[in-house]
Amino acid sequence: FMVGVIFSVFSVCMVASTLFCSTHLEIYGRKTIFLLGGILSVLSIAAFSMVSMLPNPAAFVTASLVSRALQGAGQGMIFTAGQSILTFYFPGQIQKLLSRKELAFGLGFILGPMIGGDIDLAVGFFWSFIIVCIPLIICIGFAEKYFPSDQMARRPSEAETCDASLTETLLDS
Repeated sequence: FMVGVIFSVFSVCMVASTLFCSTHLEIYGRKTIFLLGGILSVLSIAAFSMVSMLPNPAAFVTASLVSRALQGAGQGMIFTAGQSILTFYFPGQIQKLLSRKELAFGLGFILGPMIGGDIDLAVGFFWSFIIVCIPLIICIGFAEKYFPSDQMARRPSEAETCDASLTETLLDS
């Protein structure tokens, strides 16, 4: 039963943080929420990698619940802010970008457990989660460097959006 609870707390906290973020993106900024979600995810994944080292079963369950809850919260922040960034900065390409984002998430959900299982078999539980943090840290660095801050952001005008959509339509046909 507790294994199911530990797995489910991720989804519960992801939904909760998504609801929180949806009302706070304009206050704190899309980039800030995205980066905080990434940092929270890395730290909680690293914490989860260490739960198997806890000798006390109660400490193991508690640490697992807390780290998975924080992982879910971080992922909810990344998901919500990432989607908001795509729709805010690329309004003329929403369908294409969201479908690519969904493809990336889908492939991650399909391939992640298989690749993670192989890594776990090769190097063990602790290192498998530490290795998973590496691409996430790279993404955080990329976002920090290349995502515009909300103070610097300028939403494209309606004319720019229409021009981009028209140009894309003409190029695609």
